[in-house]
Amino acid sequence: MRPSEQRLPLNHDILGCIMASSPDFDTLHSSLLICKIFYSAFRTRPKGITWEVAHNVVGSTLPQALRVLKYPYGDNTPESEPLAMAAASPESSIPDSITAQEKHALTENSELIQALEDIYSFTNKDRTSKTSVLTHLETLRFRRAMYRFLLYSKIFPSTAYIQFPFDDLLPHRLLKQRMAILDVYPTEELLELSSAVEFVRSMLDVAKKYSGDDLNEFLLSTGPSGALMVWNNWNYYVLEDRVDLEFVEEEVIPPGMVDYFSTPLQKVLEERNVLPQSTGSPTSKYILDQVNGENDCCSQCGAPDGLKLYCEANWHRFPSRLRNLLKVNLRSNTTIQHSFFEKALKLEYSAELGELYGDLFTLRNDTTPVFDAWKRSGSYCRRCLSRFFDEHIWIWFLNERVKEGWTPPENCPDGFDCRLQGKDRAHEEEKNHLCFPVNYVLSSN
Repeated sequence: MRPSEQRLPLNHDILGCIMASSPDFDTLHSSLLICKIFYSAFRTRPKGITWEVAHNVVGSTLPQALRVLKYPYGDNTPESEPLAMAAASPESSIPDSITAQEKHALTENSELIQALEDIYSFTNKDRTSKTSVLTHLETLRFRRAMYRFLLYSKIFPSTAYIQFPFDDLLPHRLLKQRMAILDVYPTEELLELSSAVEFVRSMLDVAKKYSGDDLNEFLLSTGPSGALMVWNNWNYYVLEDRVDLEFVEEEVIPPGMVDYFSTPLQKVLEERNVLPQSTGSPTSKYILDQVNGENDCCSQCGAPDGLKLYCEANWHRFPSRLRNLLKVNLRSNTTIQHSFFEKALKLEYSAELGELYGDLFTLRNDTTPVFDAWKRSGSYCRRCLSRFFDEHIWIWFLNERVKEGWTPPENCPDGFDCRLQGKDRAHEEEKNHLCFPVNYVLSSN
């Protein structure tokens, strides 16, 4: 084929539009390597095509996303002028170029914000969907606010109190800087930001179980990515490379991290005569226009728990350790402790846990009609679901042991309720306690 016949029958404008529709930078880069014609077309307007692909990656919040990358005050110098910090690299500015490193960071941050939006939607908008069902406007509010908090945590990082010696004026300077950063946003969008940060705070609630509100405020300094790590791992120890956990363990607020976000926000809103959102307020406020299922009731007891109800989509977030759902006396049985706890540790806080809970509905026992109406597709409050799991986890474990080749000995008349468990090792070994007590009747309450 002659060279003239290898040319695409498209002009540079059309090729430019094709490249500008690339969903990400990797796709754009691949197209440039495929054919010289594409590269030649790209060279006619590299900035415009790159900008459009960046918009495809990030969406309408590209100005906020780029400011995170372009902002020059990343080291949080305490002596920096607040007004200068607030005015630096405004969202309205259009950068001359986006470096390869910034393209990579844009993609990473976009994936982070998308993961957070999915969790936000899942916990605040619609508990039946693990992926976001936010409307376009709700998505804009959430992502805009989250990028701004990402910037805030970049300007005031969790390591700031270590980098600079503490002095009596440091808290005052930091407060003025933080207020200046927040003060550039319109009131409506500042309230959206407050809701987004309240959501991040709720993701850190696993740390709250061991500390307090003030330390949760300190952990906010790890930003959206830190909150996602805590959410995915169910503990704050995953932040050990980002914060000094001795402060958390000793319940001491580190210098420079006192009133990390709440106080600056409150003071800015007070200066505008606006009542600030209190800690613990609904995280859907100012961001969501509608909540799906907010008036839903428990399929069994009728409790009007709304988004707090559990269904197949959110069983994996059920806030109880699997090992604690085993019948009380069975937990003392030394012949099954090790095997059960070993299985529990492998499943706890994993994606497989939700699948296990779903499988329990196929193990519904036939000794009592209490569970006849329980359906896998139902929605249940925490109290009811705890009761259901408590009555079936041991059945699952029995099946697992049998699958592994275990042959149960003769059943103990008292079954899982036997009080000799943990006291009489010989009795534990001679009898099977993974069974119902004789004449066992489960109350419907």
